[in-house]
Amino acid sequence: KEPTIDFINMLYDLGTSTILEISSDEFAAAGEDARKESFSYWYDVVGILDDLLNIRINGYRQLFIKYLIVAILTTGCAVLIFLLIRKNILNSIKALQTGFQHASENDLTTRIEISGKDELSTCSNDFCTFVKETFTSLLIAANKSFN
Repeated sequence: KEPTIDFINMLYDLGTSTILEISSDEFAAAGEDARKESFSYWYDVVGILDDLLNIRINGYRQLFIKYLIVAILTTGCAVLIFLLIRKNILNSIKALQTGFQHASENDLTTRIEISGKDELSTCSNDFCTFVKETFTSLLIAANKSFN
């Protein structure tokens, strides 16, 4: 038995007939049954839509968690690379500082060894060349003054 279809048929019969064969209580009861049935469909659909919405929200949550993990790992790698580069640069600068300090104290045998092909290693090589040339020039000058 389908209350909605029965109520529609009842309305059709009332509209096409001149004689009322049902009481107002029967009409009201049929209308109430049809309303309950139509809302039961609504409640069923709402439940299904809620389930679909929850599935979609959970999918977005999982996607958010994946992106968050990727962002954390990427940030961690960036920090690690930064720290390694920083350590390398600071060690090179410390070596240059120590070499310049020794040279300023008239130690012309000092050498700065920084490997690589960056500006700091070039500066180190240029410093070593400068100190070597200065030391050689001083030796030649001292040799000429003794001779």
